[in-house]
Amino acid sequence: MVSLIERLRKASQCSASQEGTGEPPEAGMSALTSARKSSTSYPAPDLEQGEDVQAAPGQKKKRFLKKYDILFLRLAIMFTLACLLSGSTALSFFLSSARCRDSLTQLVQSYQNDLIERTSDDVFNLFGSGELCARFLVGSMQRIHAARINWTNDTIDDLIKEAIFGTFTDCAQTSSLGFFKGDGTYISISSSDKFTLGNSTTSSRIQMMFNNETTPAGQLPRRFTTYLAEDTGEPLSPPREVARLDPRARDWYNQALHSADGLAEQVLVGISGRPQLSLGRRVTHPTNGRVLGVIGLSFYLTTISRYMSEFDLKGGLMYVTNGTMLVADTVGDYAAATNVSTGGLLPASQSSSLVVRESFAYLKSVGQGNMNVYSLSGGQGINASDASSTFREVRLGGAPYFLQYKYLQFRNIVLRQVMVLPRDSIMRPIDSGARYTKAIVIGVTAATCALGFLLIVLFTDPVSKEMRLKAQVIENLEGRRQAEAREDFKTKFLARTSHDLRTPSAAMLGLLDVILESSLETDQADRVKQVKECALTQLKLLNDILDFSKIEAGKMQLENELFDIGNLLESLVDIFSVQCTAKGLEVGLDMDSNLI
Repeated sequence: MVSLIERLRKASQCSASQEGTGEPPEAGMSALTSARKSSTSYPAPDLEQGEDVQAAPGQKKKRFLKKYDILFLRLAIMFTLACLLSGSTALSFFLSSARCRDSLTQLVQSYQNDLIERTSDDVFNLFGSGELCARFLVGSMQRIHAARINWTNDTIDDLIKEAIFGTFTDCAQTSSLGFFKGDGTYISISSSDKFTLGNSTTSSRIQMMFNNETTPAGQLPRRFTTYLAEDTGEPLSPPREVARLDPRARDWYNQALHSADGLAEQVLVGISGRPQLSLGRRVTHPTNGRVLGVIGLSFYLTTISRYMSEFDLKGGLMYVTNGTMLVADTVGDYAAATNVSTGGLLPASQSSSLVVRESFAYLKSVGQGNMNVYSLSGGQGINASDASSTFREVRLGGAPYFLQYKYLQFRNIVLRQVMVLPRDSIMRPIDSGARYTKAIVIGVTAATCALGFLLIVLFTDPVSKEMRLKAQVIENLEGRRQAEAREDFKTKFLARTSHDLRTPSAAMLGLLDVILESSLETDQADRVKQVKECALTQLKLLNDILDFSKIEAGKMQLENELFDIGNLLESLVDIFSVQCTAKGLEVGLDMDSNLI
């Protein structure tokens, strides 16, 4: 009750002041409605400086993101499009580059395979020519010994020499050719690089070694040498004796003499220090089958090196091994050193070339070091198309290489051809172009992103600000509409409630009037009057509440009326006197006489 009276007192004071100052009547209730009115105040948004300088860091972050969300979205879209464009370009380039590399690798493989096939053909032609020469000489030896003529031994030896010389000159690739008997006699003709007869030098390259004295097995037969004229085969000087040598101790001789097919082959180092292939073929009498001797034929395998050196290897190399030993190569491991013997074949692991050593070690590590597993039964030669060929990409000496190898077999000899090409000699233009293309794609992508970001910032930021301003205005209008709807609901609720409460208050006042008109004692009448005053006060408060709703609805009209402030104050004292008396308090009214 005290708070309500105080509010009434303030309202009366405001009403009196308005009458004297001429202020608008709506200002009289500003103290009572300021709290509710504050909820409907919407300041204009400030996009440049922010709405609240004292906002929390989390709120500032949210406002910042909300402020630049459209810009960020457009930048993200631009970056995504640039990445998609550059990614598709890079993917297309990488796919085409990979396809190009595959195609070029296949061309390299075909190129290497073609060179190896050509080398294989040359090798088989070399072996075949040697085999043909040996067969031809075998036929000549059989015809000489089968002739029904009483020739002397010297005549037979001359015929054998002429047959060997003629066959040797016809077989250009043959380095030596001879006929060796079991009694230690033999005639062998070979090619020589250069020789000296006394104090003069001749240009002949044909050397004959022979022994016409029977030598028991186990003893070294004598060896005589002379040089023959290349056109007639006549000796150019008297024979001279050199160090003894027994051909019967050679592996190829014993193999041909005792094998079932009468054939033999052996890879060894010749007198010049170069590897050579020696072929042996047993000669038997055509009528009685008696063994007459063994035809020995050999040719230098460095001829294969000459074949391989004629190819364009693109900075690479080729070499041939018989498993662990070098037979031929293009790096010059076997120098043509006349009359200097190395004592044996050079192991591939001791080659002067790092690429040869590492490629040999690689083939050995992958299980391609054992040549015996590729030997074919029957001792027959195979064609180049039947040999196994393998192409690989390897790293040798820290650099990438294309490696291809192939196995060849002639009788019981298995050779492996290896060709190594540096990858950079083939792929350098493609790799260089790939690097340039990568740099161009990255640069174009970065430039596109930078230009797109700049254009977005320059041309879309004003639009983004306008859109944000419109969004803020729409948001404020929506908030104001909702607040006004809430206030309208409150006003209607208060008006309906106050109207419903005034009906019982009016009935109460009517009943109190009826009671006062009855015969009551003085104290009872005073108490009923106090009750009536309280009811009137309550009715006035309800009217004030209804006036509040009218003020908020804009329908309030103030009326100027005279009232007695003394009576109003005395009625307030009468209202609270009962309660004060119950509590032992005394309440009184002391009012200035000027107010009465």
